[in-house]
Amino acid sequence: KEPGNAKFRRIPTTNARIKGALAVPGAAAMLAACGFEPMDEAMAVPASTSDLEVGSLAAAALSDLDEAAIAEGLPFQVSLRFDHAPHGARSCCAVGYGATLVSGAMDNLIRLWPGHSAADGVWCTNEARIVIEGHERARGADGVLCLCELPPIPGLPPAACPTFASAGRDGRVLA
Repeated sequence: KEPGNAKFRRIPTTNARIKGALAVPGAAAMLAACGFEPMDEAMAVPASTSDLEVGSLAAAALSDLDEAAIAEGLPFQVSLRFDHAPHGARSCCAVGYGATLVSGAMDNLIRLWPGHSAADGVWCTNEARIVIEGHERARGADGVLCLCELPPIPGLPPAACPTFASAGRDGRVLA
């Protein structure tokens, strides 16, 4: 979003979390495709690289990643944005073998997004199909903090089983 901002042009590789993320196969290559180079215990975009060039490199890398994901039959595109304006998504999970994306935001709402087409791997729309209310403001704070897919419950028909659970700042877990 801000290729000119210095804090987004340098990644300290000595940080334990970042070191773990960079251990994921392809992570360092993805950063390299976006213009990052190894430099003194960090990966950084050289100062000589213009903001426009950084943006172009990042867009090309995301496009390549999308094409690779589709070629591998993965259930969704990495670069698609689901609009939670003005509250921003704070959690998400795929349910039903990736057929639906469930997201939670700071407005206490849970949104279910339409599934993808297995034929082309592309999500169908940027509009939430279903919006669920359930969490409430508590102690002056709002937000859905966590979502997860639930396994089927033995002995119950699939249609009777909840497919996901959410945890909110209100201290409740809802299924």
